[in-house]
Amino acid sequence: MKNLFKFLTFIFLVFAGCSKDIDAELPYANTGKILAFSFQAKDNFALNDNIVATIDEETKNITATVPFGTERTSLLPLVEVSQGVTYSPAGAVDFTNPVTYTLITVSKKVINYKVSVKEADSNASDAKKIIGFVFRAADNNEALEEDVTAEIEEENKIITATVPFGTELASLLPEVEVSEKATVSPTGAQDFTNEVDYVVTAENGTTATYKVSVKEADPGTGKQILSFVFKATDNAVLNGEDVAAKIDQDNHTIIADILASIDATALTPSIEVSEGATVSSSGPQECSNEVIYTVTAQDATQATYTFTFNFTATTQKEVLMAIYKSNPCNTLGWDFNEDISDWTGVTVDDSEDNIIGLSLPSRKLTNLPAGIGQLTSLEDLILGNNQLTELPAEIGQLTLLEILYIGENELTGLPAEIGQLESLKELDLSGNQLTGLPEEIGQLASLEYLNLNKNQLTGLPAEIDQLTLLEILELKENLLTGLPTEIGQLESLKELLLSGNQLTSIPEQIGNLTDLTHLGLYDNKLEGVPVQIGNLINLTHLDLGKNLLTSIPAEIGNLESLEILYLDDNDQLTSIPQEVCDLEEDQETTINKDDGAICEGSEDD
Repeated sequence: MKNLFKFLTFIFLVFAGCSKDIDAELPYANTGKILAFSFQAKDNFALNDNIVATIDEETKNITATVPFGTERTSLLPLVEVSQGVTYSPAGAVDFTNPVTYTLITVSKKVINYKVSVKEADSNASDAKKIIGFVFRAADNNEALEEDVTAEIEEENKIITATVPFGTELASLLPEVEVSEKATVSPTGAQDFTNEVDYVVTAENGTTATYKVSVKEADPGTGKQILSFVFKATDNAVLNGEDVAAKIDQDNHTIIADILASIDATALTPSIEVSEGATVSSSGPQECSNEVIYTVTAQDATQATYTFTFNFTATTQKEVLMAIYKSNPCNTLGWDFNEDISDWTGVTVDDSEDNIIGLSLPSRKLTNLPAGIGQLTSLEDLILGNNQLTELPAEIGQLTLLEILYIGENELTGLPAEIGQLESLKELDLSGNQLTGLPEEIGQLASLEYLNLNKNQLTGLPAEIDQLTLLEILELKENLLTGLPTEIGQLESLKELLLSGNQLTSIPEQIGNLTDLTHLGLYDNKLEGVPVQIGNLINLTHLDLGKNLLTSIPAEIGNLESLEILYLDDNDQLTSIPQEVCDLEEDQETTINKDDGAICEGSEDD
């Protein structure tokens, strides 16, 4: 008897051990569910449509409604259960009364479900449509930012929805609206990575199956900055007023006007970009206020925008601050806490209320802000040897300006408004990259000195003839091939310096410039000069060196004031009129010529 007890004990321990092993290895060993319960029309001659039952997992009740008149004595269900679980009964069952389905888990745990199949009322509705299918953002907080409404193709029972690119499809919860008194399955969140079947069951038990497909939108290509605003709520220094930047979509530039007295480095922008795009920034760039913003579209393509502040001013001090802040690498050395009368290069009038002089040469300036136009008392503006590439149109507001020196910069053009400087007497634009002059240059009625040396000018506007007070015109080292005849109307001109151009001739109207004392034509391509040059009775210096002259007019001998005449470096000039040679003896004129150039009188001898 003891041996029998030991044997039974051994068997019990073995099975107990196996049960523990099963529990340890299979996480679902003690669990079991009926996952789906339906009657398929193909398996049941009594049915014309599939019937999907509703499962109440909490109460373990399963209910299904079949159409009125359906014979329930032999219905074959399709039962889907958890992995490793067996169930009974199997096969066709009489569902005239509730039937108990028993599940046995891997660990032999028993779970019972009560299945009730009822017949629909004879007057029950057969309506079984999906009327609406929406993914609400409120129900899908992690995945969606706004509602997505699906399209329903009723004829083919197909429902399609497109969610934003990048949306996680594995667990989306739809809001499904169906016909009155109908029900729908499945419910709750679903994995829409693949197509999902939704079965609508009418009140009378008939069903309709809709196939629901959800796809991600194609990655967006939009990569624009749509809005760029410094909001007062984010930036206390703005004193309650937003600053909206101007966006140029063609050139991808963004400019925000900001008072120069505000600390722009502390400002934070609010940026709106194309749907689905992201934005990042880098900067400011070295010696620049520019910040580069890169917008990346969903398809990974990019666009860059260049942002800059345009520093504005309401006071003269703010104008100077705007100049300072617009040039991050400047060497101005100004202390904003000091009075502007103590700032280097700044001259104020006796009352110290107005700035009358600004001398800022060699200060590494690259930008002259528009606020310069507010210094309406300015008389002298010296900006030579900087890196300015343009002048603001507002410079035309400086109607009291008498001296403007902007030589040795990088200007490629001049604003037409420069013609409004009605008091201007001296204008130095030498050493820039000017290729032309605006016709408004002729409006500078007070101009006495104009220096355009070392540019890339190919011609002069005819309106230059209006500069009737001009005394000195310097045009050395340009690309001039000719002069307008109107130059002969510059009746006050004393010096005309044209060396280092490509002139092949000069107009005969040059002879009208009877006040001219210096005429420089060195290093051109002149093949001759007009006889009218002999009218320049006040000329003291005439330089015709390094040209292509083959002859010169005898009328040069009429230049009774001539002190020096340059004719050297003209290889083809072999003969000089005796009248010209006589100037050496009669007026002690110095004549520099090549050894091969002989006076005509000497040849006769």
